[in-house]
Amino acid sequence: MSKTIIINESQLAVLSKLVNEAALPSFNLEELSNIKSFRGKQQYCVQNLGKAIGNGSSRQVFQIDDERVLKLAKNNKGLAQNEYEGQDDYYKESLSIFPKVFDKADDYSWLISEYVLPAKEKDFQHCLGMSFDEWRSVIRAIEINCRYPVKQLFWVKPIENEKLWELCDNNETVYEFNDYIGSYDTASVGDLYTIQNYGLALRNNQPQIVIIDSGLSEEIWNTHYKR
Repeated sequence: MSKTIIINESQLAVLSKLVNEAALPSFNLEELSNIKSFRGKQQYCVQNLGKAIGNGSSRQVFQIDDERVLKLAKNNKGLAQNEYEGQDDYYKESLSIFPKVFDKADDYSWLISEYVLPAKEKDFQHCLGMSFDEWRSVIRAIEINCRYPVKQLFWVKPIENEKLWELCDNNETVYEFNDYIGSYDTASVGDLYTIQNYGLALRNNQPQIVIIDSGLSEEIWNTHYKR
């Protein structure tokens, strides 16, 4: 088994500190759900939660407290991504590589999930015993074994199959990524080559590399993004 290495003390302190509410007492999920327009919901969240800590083309992320964030849909793409990320999937919920989902709106206009720290390249060495470039070679090998390789990523050289199977046998995180990529119809594998799509969460009081955003399936990509 791979040895456990503790991450930077300041990062661990942020992950494990007590909950300190960031939301104003006036913040209410029922009130948020009753607002009809995307813009109205956004204004309500800014007024009661402050400035978004994340902002994409389809969703905004607001921090509720030290443990939770709210992912707010900005358009129909965001609704589809919240629905996909928030679907009841007992197998996916059993994996440790995804942030936990705590609550969601009936219309998927918002979703509350676990707050995680953005991962840095050095965290891969701390948590997985390899550099981020080596990790991308692992992802490349998994992708080639599980699906058609992405041609434009030819510059990422995969590790040997024997090394991949050895890692799967001895590293739970590698095993789960291999299982997820091989089992799910997802268009987000390409995102796994980018550091911005990874975070740090606590699992059994130890730091764990997780996927920050799992709200993109092949169907959503083809419907809302592909041109």
